[in-house]
Amino acid sequence: MKRNPIKLAHSTLTRLTRSGSAGASVLIYRYPSGFIFNKNSSSVGNSFFKITPFESSSSCSFHTSSIQAKEKDPYKILGVPKTATKEEIKKKFKEMAKKFHPDINKAPDAKEKFAELNGAYQILVDDEKRKMYDMTGSTEQADFAGADGGPFGGGGFGGGMSREQAEEIFNQFFGRGGPFGGDFSSAFGGDPFGGMGGGRSAARGPRQGADVRKSIRISLKEAVTGTKKELRINKAVECTSCGATGVKAGTKPKTCTHCNGTGTMTMQQGFFIMRSTCDACGGSGKLHEDCPSCKGEGYTSEMKTVEVTIPPGVDTGTTLRLPGRGAAGQRGGPPGDMFLEVFVEPDRSFTRKGDDLETKANISLSQAVLGGSVDLNTITDEKVTVHIPSGSQHGDKLVLKGKGIKPKNKFSAGNLNVYLNIQIPRNLTSEQRELFEKFAQLETDRTGKVNAPTDQYSSSSSDPSDQGEKKGFFENLKSKLNKKE
Repeated sequence: MKRNPIKLAHSTLTRLTRSGSAGASVLIYRYPSGFIFNKNSSSVGNSFFKITPFESSSSCSFHTSSIQAKEKDPYKILGVPKTATKEEIKKKFKEMAKKFHPDINKAPDAKEKFAELNGAYQILVDDEKRKMYDMTGSTEQADFAGADGGPFGGGGFGGGMSREQAEEIFNQFFGRGGPFGGDFSSAFGGDPFGGMGGGRSAARGPRQGADVRKSIRISLKEAVTGTKKELRINKAVECTSCGATGVKAGTKPKTCTHCNGTGTMTMQQGFFIMRSTCDACGGSGKLHEDCPSCKGEGYTSEMKTVEVTIPPGVDTGTTLRLPGRGAAGQRGGPPGDMFLEVFVEPDRSFTRKGDDLETKANISLSQAVLGGSVDLNTITDEKVTVHIPSGSQHGDKLVLKGKGIKPKNKFSAGNLNVYLNIQIPRNLTSEQRELFEKFAQLETDRTGKVNAPTDQYSSSSSDPSDQGEKKGFFENLKSKLNKKE
């Protein structure tokens, strides 16, 4: 198989050439919306087939168009010169359409003539199609240039073609004894028409309920430990009058008058016939009398209290999906989902940094200088002892491993970071003040002055007797400060 990229209609296509018996060949143009198959044959002209998958369902469309070896000139069909303006073309088409419209002209060939006029008009009124025709002299190429995803548009099986007919035509090229082997399903990795057929479509059949979005506020402690909350919501519930079918009890379905029970609407555009699902019956071909209680929706609304579970480790902005907690399904369909957005309220004692928690521990000046310990409660009310090293500074961080937040999807918890807050005494007794003044006298590493009488003395001493005095000072200072506290 040869692959040659070609540029056509502003889209890069892939041209696949497969040679068969007796010199026959098939050109496959593959592009995003599907495939076009061109069987070259000098005896029957060119035939094009296009398969376009729909994203919204498993259905596919299959269109055929036979282009005769001798094409008709659209300018001659409309009776306008090649220099005609768009306004002249429109005016001429209106004139000819009135003459050959099947509702006015009852001649046997009027319908065919009108379709021919419409096809010529569609080419000449479109600048891109007209330009392509003027360049190539081919209505086939003109149609391809102006169409979305190919020359045949979307819709159902054109011209009343059944699934079996479409498959049979395809297999004439690729399968069941054709020149290339294989079959219809294997050529596309499965049946591109699977899922088509009778039954009620999604428009009138069961439909999943709508999703519900709510928000909830919780405390930081609840975010750490997890919690359960009750919510009051306006919830859609199954209609008891019709059993969630949306159909009035005791009534029978009637044939849809819009599509005459076929489930499809047909529209002719130029040389092509397009079909789409009937909006009135949703493709079922039947019309039902709506239930008066739920207006045909299959559900009604009422206020209900629901309990939701908040897992540990959530944070502000976390959105929880609660399957089946949304609105009730329509006409017996499954319920939708609830999406719950979480907002975590600030805490007075703890702040969150990722999976870590932060808090402060107040300590005295003597604890900072001499060391010690302090007891505090974690956010889960667990009592822990924090050991303070001597010489600690204000703002120093002490880490308690594993005392932070443990998210549901992680194996280990974060840390609790304790920041020291040294509290300086505001009021001193005379004895405490005397000791601080003595301490100021013994300081050797300060800069500036101290507002105390002792500042007049030297901050250093070489007298050996002073060493014992310094030791007694620190012992007295510690006892006095502790007594004050």
